Amino acid sequence: SNPVKSYENEIRFMATDEMFGVKASIYDINGRMVKSYDHVDLSRGEGNLPKSNLKSGLYFLKFEHEGKQGVKKLLIE
Repeated sequence: SNPVKSYENEIRFMATDEMFGVKASIYDINGRMVKSYDHVDLSRGEGNLPKSNLKSGLYFLKFEHEGKQGVKKLLIE
């Protein structure tokens, strides 16, 4: 879901396929990595990450799987 509300505990996302062992990293607007998650599984093309202590703002969510990469904007309200 984007934007992620401040009261939500998870960042939910979707993909076209079921994937296992995805690496996800969250970067702030200055390009600094603030969170990293190894071995994220997307069951039925849906996954989630704990939001932890991310403050309101714009972030970038980078996915890596089997040599492929993708980046999505992430807004925390």
